[in-house]
Amino acid sequence: MGKPGQRYPHAPIIDKRELKTPTRRMVEGSITAMLWAMWMYWILPVVTVVLWTVGIKMFYRSLLEKEQFLQLHLVLKNGGLMLLAIFFTNLIWINYNYYFIFRRLGTRRKGSRQCEDREFAAFYSIDEKILTQAKQHNRFEITLADKKITITSAVTTKK
Repeated sequence: MGKPGQRYPHAPIIDKRELKTPTRRMVEGSITAMLWAMWMYWILPVVTVVLWTVGIKMFYRSLLEKEQFLQLHLVLKNGGLMLLAIFFTNLIWINYNYYFIFRRLGTRRKGSRQCEDREFAAFYSIDEKILTQAKQHNRFEITLADKKITITSAVTTKK
């Protein structure tokens, strides 16, 4: 600080909580919480690998060193039987639904019937000729008012 005009290289930090508005404190706290959550999410795979390694060591110590293969075999057998029971229950349920829906009731994916021009014209009180002319030119204007539709066909000219 020997030369005139130079400032102190490090600005003093002033942290007065009463100068911040409640909204600013809430926003800053939310951002801080979100960043901590992101950091925890990013560090989670490392924690998982560490716990997985510890789990393998515990598995080795409890089953292989103590020679408790019979208990492991019993656990795998019961778990496998439960897995097969769940699989076959789902298979039976799927086949039942397939039979009931598609075989007995027919397909449920029936498409909706397209309305014919005369039905459309009769429902909206339109002249069929105007509707046919509009469909031929592929360009028309539809005006809705209450239950009445007005269709105006525009003839396109080729240049």
